[in-house]
Amino acid sequence: MPIFNVRKTLGSLLENVNQPVALAASAGIDSSCLLVSLLDVGIKPVCVSFTLDDRESTDFIGAKKLADKFKCEFYPVVLPTDAGEVCAGVEVVLRHLIEMKMKISKTKTECLWPFLYVCRFLESEGIGTLVTGHAAGGHFGTSKKAMIHYKTPKSKFQTFRSLFFRKPDFSQRQTLTALGSKHGVGVELPFGDPKMFSLFEDASWDDLNKPKQKQALRQEYPELDELKIKNNINFQLGDSGIADRISLCVRSRYASDARSAVTAYNRMASVIISE
Repeated sequence: MPIFNVRKTLGSLLENVNQPVALAASAGIDSSCLLVSLLDVGIKPVCVSFTLDDRESTDFIGAKKLADKFKCEFYPVVLPTDAGEVCAGVEVVLRHLIEMKMKISKTKTECLWPFLYVCRFLESEGIGTLVTGHAAGGHFGTSKKAMIHYKTPKSKFQTFRSLFFRKPDFSQRQTLTALGSKHGVGVELPFGDPKMFSLFEDASWDDLNKPKQKQALRQEYPELDELKIKNNINFQLGDSGIADRISLCVRSRYASDARSAVTAYNRMASVIISE
């Protein structure tokens, strides 16, 4: 399998970030690689991870293991499950999207909501930089849609990558960065950098994902092998419960008759706009 110099590139993108630094850690390979790359360039971040207050998600448990392995401080960010508190947070997120003239979407709402609490926490701790693994998926085409429609041939896979990174707010790049800025937190998304895109511009899906998903990352970070990192699931999904909890709380207050979460979010946004 070809070597893409991911580790060297990520190191060059991270070596000059402002310190102190927090890493948004999970059980996935993306944030794990970022932690090692930060350590490569002499930066020891604190690891932050969020989970609902009624459970410890797989991502949260994996983040603790990652921090422990590399002897980094671990800071938990506990997310509320109380309907009133959840809706208050969603309202802040929706106001933020409206202010930025962004279309209200399920993904944006549910992905930004936990990071609102992360940014508040970092602000309280005086930590001014947050490094995240956002946008990594856009390089590898591991979503259901990508694997069904864009996996082969190579030209089609590269079309997927180009379309993904052509979106101005890919992986909430703009909206998350702006949210962080409101709390004095600079958000760094190394996987969204054009240098990372260029690394894989002549690769096929198999080049990047065989024999394991995101093999192009895994092979350059052998010290992560013992963690037995599984394939990624979007953090708001899986056993995190985040998407279900937000949807349930907002629907119960704004759209009890709605079948879809986005209907509830739009109704809540309409109330905000009409104030």
